Amino acid sequence: MKNAEILDRLPPDGLKTLPDKVGAFVWFFLRQIKRRFSVLVALGIAGAMAHTSSSYFFGQIVEVFVDTPRGQDIWASMAWPLALYTGFVLIASPLIYNVQGRLNAITLPYFTGLIRRQLALYLHNHSYRYFQDDFAGRLSGKVTEMPNAIRQVVNDIVSPFIYAGVTSLTTLGIFLWVGPYFAAVTALYIAAYFLNIHFFMRRIRNLSEVAARKRSVMRGRFVDILSNILLVKIFARARHEDRYFSESLEGFATAASSEEVMVTRMFRVQHVLNSSFMLSLCLMAVEGWQTGDMTTAKIAMLLPLASNMLSATFWLTEVYTAFFERLGEIQEGMETIVHAHDVTDKPQAPALSIKDASITFDNVIFNYPSRPIFNGFTLHIPANQRVGLVGPSGAGKSSLMQLLLRLHDVQGGRILIDGQNITDVTQDSLREHIGFIPQMADMLHRSVRDNILYGDLAATEDQMMAAAKAAQADDFIQDLRDSWGGHGYDAMVGERGVKLSGGQRQRVAIARAILKNAPIIVLDEATSSLDSESEKLIQESLKTLMQGRTVLAIAHRLSTIAHLDRLIVMDQGKIVEDGTHESLLAKGGLYARLWGLQSGGFLGETQRKEIA
Repeated sequence: MKNAEILDRLPPDGLKTLPDKVGAFVWFFLRQIKRRFSVLVALGIAGAMAHTSSSYFFGQIVEVFVDTPRGQDIWASMAWPLALYTGFVLIASPLIYNVQGRLNAITLPYFTGLIRRQLALYLHNHSYRYFQDDFAGRLSGKVTEMPNAIRQVVNDIVSPFIYAGVTSLTTLGIFLWVGPYFAAVTALYIAAYFLNIHFFMRRIRNLSEVAARKRSVMRGRFVDILSNILLVKIFARARHEDRYFSESLEGFATAASSEEVMVTRMFRVQHVLNSSFMLSLCLMAVEGWQTGDMTTAKIAMLLPLASNMLSATFWLTEVYTAFFERLGEIQEGMETIVHAHDVTDKPQAPALSIKDASITFDNVIFNYPSRPIFNGFTLHIPANQRVGLVGPSGAGKSSLMQLLLRLHDVQGGRILIDGQNITDVTQDSLREHIGFIPQMADMLHRSVRDNILYGDLAATEDQMMAAAKAAQADDFIQDLRDSWGGHGYDAMVGERGVKLSGGQRQRVAIARAILKNAPIIVLDEATSSLDSESEKLIQESLKTLMQGRTVLAIAHRLSTIAHLDRLIVMDQGKIVEDGTHESLLAKGGLYARLWGLQSGGFLGETQRKEIA
């Protein structure tokens, strides 16, 4: 497998679900590179065995020195142990670790990228409501940072965990050859070591999870402050935000301190265990020397081997601490990301195919957790009809559009487009057939060209510019300049289009919708926040956009939709009036009263209260 191909891999069963247990979650990604992981593990074991054998061969070399009188030829006796020492310790061990290091270096960065891509894809499939309930910066942090924690967990497994495990087992095996008492003391030390780890690590892991949550809150608060920096400045709330941020800093510091105190206690016990073990070996070696059971070669092998094992286990203790901190970080990230998708495609769902762009809301039932919206809502919109939705805030207008876009699923009834239930077709194909322009047009922090071409990635330059001209946007685009030297269609629009005015963002959004050329257009307050001059330009471009399409438009400013073919007046999730502007005025009902109460053609909350 080529390195770049790792990024392109997807699990055989897709990304419909992710495991909710840490071990299974890590293995879900690790199994996708299991061949390379197996090689890394095998190299780790081989390298550790070769390196650990150094004490044994060193003892054999010392024994040759002890057994050979001065003046005699030592090379004949030295050749075999020296050759083994050179081959295993000086050549094989560093060679194996270098091969493992290179394989590690060319695998794990791509493996981290694989995790980030798949987490991002999984995140994409969450419903719109999911993203409304969390910070964008916090979610992006989970996708970018949690894979690093998984990478470090994998690195710990193939390096310190394997090295310490092989070293301990090898030491135990050699000590069993030296003498049963040495093996018994070593086994007792290993058992005490793992009891110490088990006792403290459960507590450290719990504290680590708390610290990870506190860190996430701290990061989320800071992202929230930066995202609203203009609000902070114009209200002169820097001190208030400092206190708000400091609360989270204190919470994280307290949690992190509790974790580190527990780690210090674990190391205190570890130091006692290491010292006791080494002292016991020294006393046993002296006693063995006196009784003649221990030779100089065995002692020369025994003490360095024990010291090497203590170094390995102490290193492993340090790694364990960071290991469980990473597991806590992974667990906290999983709690954020690993939720069942609210809106999903049915297995083998076909793509939506439209010949007649009619829309039918058939006895729709939908409620938010906090309040009811629709209970048996029914509306039919013939193809190519331009319909305006009118009503006070909370009437259900925006919810109706979100249901049509399938940002939420209905809880009863059906929504049909050209006779096809939108829950039976793929979400992507549904949204490909709908052009949507919200009140605040969303812009990517990319060039104007990239933002317009988002409507049709395969469009030509001429088609893109024709759409911009039809949206009355070409003139101002030609004059754009950015701080990176880009101009015109190459100029960057800034985060969320901050370098463009509201009217300019709307015209770019309309150009994008024109380029998309969808048979259905949805407008959600597309002009309500604009000045009169911008509104006039945008109304002209909207006329171009609406031609020959089915249109569903929300407006509080009734004058902007009075010319549409049909107006639907809604209140509390129900249709209370249906007709043209003229017929509704003549009827003298709710719409006529709303029209009469308008100030500057805008229907606001004040009017809603007057009517009630």
